[in-house]
Amino acid sequence: MRLKVRPLAYSFAIMYGVYLFAAALLTWSGVSLPFLNRATIDTMSGVFDGYGATPGGALVGLVYGLVWGGLWGWLIGWLYNKLI
Repeated sequence: MRLKVRPLAYSFAIMYGVYLFAAALLTWSGVSLPFLNRATIDTMSGVFDGYGATPGGALVGLVYGLVWGGLWGWLIGWLYNKLI
């Protein structure tokens, strides 16, 4: 069974964009979870320039998440279809 690459890319983009956005806002508001804390956001800000635990950084993270999530979703779908 072949995957539809475009819907997979869209779903990855939305999931990763929302995750980066929510993670930044939750950390900014003081929520600290075992898998989501200030150290996690600081590590991700080293990868994504402008990302941080601020409302502006959350919007930057949303854009990065949409782009990178879409690219990874497309790549995974494309590779899956080539290998199957």
